[in-house]
Amino acid sequence: FEENYSSVSFDTFFNSLNLFLVKSYTNSTKVKFHIDIDGDADIKFFFKKKGKSVELEAEKLSDGDFYIDISKLENCGILYPIITWDLNKPKINDFYYETNCESKPISTCVLITTFNRQEFLLPNLEKLLKVENLSHVVVVDNGNNLVLPKHLINEKITVIKNKNLGGSGGFTRGLMEAYKNKYSHVFIMDDDITLIPEVIEKTISLVSSLKDDCKDYWVGYSMLPNDKPTIQYELGTYWNGYRMDINRHNINLLKEKSFEKNQ
Repeated sequence: FEENYSSVSFDTFFNSLNLFLVKSYTNSTKVKFHIDIDGDADIKFFFKKKGKSVELEAEKLSDGDFYIDISKLENCGILYPIITWDLNKPKINDFYYETNCESKPISTCVLITTFNRQEFLLPNLEKLLKVENLSHVVVVDNGNNLVLPKHLINEKITVIKNKNLGGSGGFTRGLMEAYKNKYSHVFIMDDDITLIPEVIEKTISLVSSLKDDCKDYWVGYSMLPNDKPTIQYELGTYWNGYRMDINRHNINLLKEKSFEKNQ
C-alpha cells in the first residue's frame, strides 16, 4: 500500500471471486471469506456487475471469518471486499474464499509431455509434489533423456520413455497410462510453464464440486506470459475447420471488462 491510501479494493481479476463459475457449475449458496490481518480495519463486501457495485450483508462469525449469502445474487458478477483503516495501515498476511458446496471423492493425475525442457519441468515437479490432493503425475519423455534428481524420485511421479511423437503422441501415451490406473480426472500441462500450484489446488476443488449435469465438462486454463503476467495470451484454442484459433487473446486482466470477456 502507498502511504496516502486509507482503503483498498479487491475488485480485480486476481483477488475477487467470479460468481459465474461458482453459481453456474456448483450448488454453492454461501461464501466464507477468511482473512488473516494484523491491525484494525473495517471490511465490507460488494457485488459488481458491468461496473455497478452493490454492498452486501455479511455475517461475522469470528475475527477474520465472514459469511455472505450468494443464493439471490445474479450469476454474472464478482464478489470482493473493500478494506478501510483509520490510522496505522494493517498488514494482510493471507485471505481466501471458500464455498459451501458438497465435494465428491475424485482421483486426479497431472499429465506432462516433455522434450528437453528440464529447466522448467523439474521446478514444476517439485511444486506438484506439494499439492496434497493430487493423486499422481505422469511425465511422458519424448526426448528420452530425462533423469530425475534423487529428491524427485517419488512414487507419486511416473516417467514414461517415449518416441518423439510430438505433443499429441505424448499426451495420447500419457492418457493411456491414466486410463489404465483409473484416474477420474486428468490435467494436461505444457512442459515449459511457470506453475502456480494453487491453480491445481483450485481446479481439484472445482471439479470435485461440480453439479451432476456438469461433471463431464472440460476445464480450460488461461495462459499468461512470464514477461507480461497481467495479459492473458489465451483461454484455450479451438479448431475452426481450417486451423487452430486462439480464444480470448491478449486480454488485459487489469481492466474491469476482462471479467465479462472471460465468462
